[in-house]
Amino acid sequence: MPFLSLLSNPGSSFGTTGRAKYGASAGRQYSFVPSPFGGYFNQVNTIPAVPATMGEYYQGSDNNSTFNFYVNAINAGVRNLYWTIKHGTTTAADFYENSGVFTSNNWGNTFATSLSPQYAHGYGEELGRFPVNVAEDFTTEGAETFQVQIRENSISGPVVLTSSVITINDTSRSPEFSFNNSWNNFYLQTGFNERQGYELRVLANNIPVTGNTYIYYTFTGIGGNAIDMWSWADDIYQQRLPTGQMYIYNNQYWNGSEFVNLTTGWGRFFIVPQGDYLTEGPETFQIQLRLNSITGPVVATTPVYTINDTTTR
Repeated sequence: MPFLSLLSNPGSSFGTTGRAKYGASAGRQYSFVPSPFGGYFNQVNTIPAVPATMGEYYQGSDNNSTFNFYVNAINAGVRNLYWTIKHGTTTAADFYENSGVFTSNNWGNTFATSLSPQYAHGYGEELGRFPVNVAEDFTTEGAETFQVQIRENSISGPVVLTSSVITINDTSRSPEFSFNNSWNNFYLQTGFNERQGYELRVLANNIPVTGNTYIYYTFTGIGGNAIDMWSWADDIYQQRLPTGQMYIYNNQYWNGSEFVNLTTGWGRFFIVPQGDYLTEGPETFQIQLRLNSITGPVVATTPVYTINDTTTR
C-alpha cells in the first residue's frame, strides 16, 4: 500500500476566533518520522515513518505487531501529546490500547543518550515515541484498516497530525490443544491402579495472553462410568472446577520486572480409578479433550489406557 503524505490536520480548531491556537497555526509543527535507532525493523531512514501493515500481536512470537511511532515536534517545547486510533474497519477490540499519552521529548537526545551514546540522533530534543499494539483475537475477519492521530490537550483534543492508512494483516490462529504424551505415556506402560491418584497433562498453543482459558475432558470405555472413575481439576486460584472442566495456564517469561504471558500453555487434571472390590480383570478407557463444554467437539483423544485389577478384599 503506498504511503500518503502526513500533513498537520487543518481542522477548524486552528485559529478560530476566541479559541487557543494549536499545531501549525500556532507555530508548532508535527510529523511522523522514521525511527532513528535502527534495530529489529531496519536501519535509520530505510523504514517509512508509518508502517503500511501490522500483524496481530502474539506475545513473544511476532515482534512486528508492536510498532513504535516517532513524532518530530518542532517548536512544541516540552508538552504532553496524545495519540488515538481512528478506526477504519477496525474496532476497539483490535487493540490493547486505543489511546495514550507521551511527551514531545520522551525520546529526545537527552533521554536517548542516557541509554547509550550511540542513540544520539538528528531530531534534538523534539522527538516523541509511543507504541501501538494490535491484539490477537483468534478470529478470521480479513484485513482491517486504521489510522493514528496525534492530539494536543487531551485524548479528545484537537487533532494536529493524522497518519496514512495502516492495514492489519489477519494472522488469526485457532487455539490448539493436545495431550502431553511425554508426560502421559508412562501410564501406557504401567496402567492405572484402582484407588490411586494420577495427574494427566495437556498442552496448548495459540491461546490468548490474557489467560482464563478453559477446556473440557470426558471418558469413554469402562472408565467413562461414574462408578469407575473420580476426576477433578483446579483453577489458577486452586479452586475446584466443575467435573470435566480444566484450566489452561499460560507459559510465561520474566522480562526483568514482571512475568509476561505467552500464547503457549498447559493444563492438568487428576483421576482416581475407583476400587470396586470385584475381580473382573483389567479394564480399558480413553480420554477426550473437548472445546466449549463436555459435549463440545473433540480435539484430541488419548491412546487406550488400562486400569489394573488391583482389587483387595
